[in-house]
Amino acid sequence: MQYKDLGDYIRQRCNARGLSLVEASQNLGFSRGYIPAVVNGTFNPSRKKCVKMANFFGDPPSLVLELAGFFFPQEDVQQDDEIARIAAALPPVDRQLLLEIAYILKERADRKRAKASQDQE
Repeated sequence: MQYKDLGDYIRQRCNARGLSLVEASQNLGFSRGYIPAVVNGTFNPSRKKCVKMANFFGDPPSLVLELAGFFFPQEDVQQDDEIARIAAALPPVDRQLLLEIAYILKERADRKRAKASQDQE
């Protein structure tokens, strides 16, 4: 399925589940107006919230991250998809823990990459 942007993705995925944008926000644990604000372009979600939305809708995190404007080297995309596949098989509490650990590790790797890039300049 093709999406024009993150707002279009969220609208289509909510419609497929029969959810309003506010209901999606509440189900994700966000404030009531968060998802409507993302759809309207008022807010840009963090990586962590993108991953949470992807898991909620049952999609690879790389899809939502790309729609939100995050770009990664191909190996990172493959890792994100593999983590999502593993997480989908876990109970919700374990899934959340795995995703939080993966997020922390990705942030560390991003900082190391940025530092190495600065050191080369």
